[in-house]
Order: sequence, then structure tokens, then C-alpha cells
Amino acid sequence: MAKDEYKQEWDEYDTKLSDLINRSLKLKRITPTEFARGLNYSQSAMSAILLGNRHWTIPTLIQIAKYFGTTVYQLMYEAENPTSHPMFLVVGKTEPCSTERLQTLVYAAVGHTDMAEDGWIDDVIKIFFQVSMIERDAPTFCHDYQAGKISDRQAFKILEQANETMLKEQYKGKMTFGLALQYVYTKELNLIE
Repeated sequence: MAKDEYKQEWDEYDTKLSDLINRSLKLKRITPTEFARGLNYSQSAMSAILLGNRHWTIPTLIQIAKYFGTTVYQLMYEAENPTSHPMFLVVGKTEPCSTERLQTLVYAAVGHTDMAEDGWIDDVIKIFFQVSMIERDAPTFCHDYQAGKISDRQAFKILEQANETMLKEQYKGKMTFGLALQYVYTKELNLIE
């Protein structure tokens, strides 16, 4: 591979990292100024990196990983495999395969839907989207997640599909999130087997 090809590849990767960090800041409602301050960078230096005028460095990525409570590997993986919500933001520092982590995945999967017109979605989510309620309708999914049979990414994808299913016109008001989750997960299992 020629030098120019390496440079072009790194430039593309650099752009993906900038997109991920910018999206993450937006999701967390952190301004670039607050972010730069939190990393002990000048605002101009961080702006240059976020805008793609300067390259990301390994030391900077290490600081960013610490800032978000994740790993450099996870940052790089998320840059290459973007999702609607970067997994490191969703799961934070929760214990893998725990009820707490599953709850954060549920909230993220349903919290970015069109239901939130007047900000009332947060209260609705807290009432109707509790893992304890979902376990009654979708025990297999909850058990498999907590047993480590489903990764966070897979769980998030299934939870998003369940939310989409629940919101479809033909099911509106007829299907709880837990039932939609059981339906989607059963279909998923049938495809795997």
C-alpha cells in the first residue's frame, strides 16, 4: 500500500472518529468547550480536531475514552460500526449482563422515538418500560441477555425492533413493549435455529 493510500485511509478513519465524538457530545448535551475543558485542551485545539483540521492522536483518544468511561478499542469499534446511540454512552459503567445495563439499553432503544413531542416520554418510559415489567412478557429475552447469550449490540437492535413493532399502526394500543419484544425475539431465535 502506497503512502498516499495510508494517508487517505487514516483521513477517512479520522472523519469517522470526529463524527462519533461530535454525535456523542450532542447526545450527552456536552458543548465542545466543556469537552475541551474536561480533557484539559484549549478550545481552539479541540475545535480543530473535531472539525477534522487536525488528526486524533492515541494520547487524545485515551483521554476521551477515560472521559466517557470506556476504552480506546470501543471508541474505534463504534467509529467503524456506528449505531443510533454509541454503546459506550448507552451502557456507561454498568455491570455487563446486569438488570441495570439492560434497563439502560431499553431506555435508549425507546427514548429516541417520535413519541417525545412534549418531553413527557421520560415519565412514560420510567413507568411502562421497566425491566421488571418487561420480564413478565419477554422472559426468554431477559434471561438470555442476563446469561450473556446476547451482546449489548444485539440486545439494542432487538429492543429497537420491538419498539418499532409496538408503534406500528396495526399494533398501537394492542401490544405492550414486552409482548412486542417477545414477538421480535422469538422471530430472531427461529431465524438462528
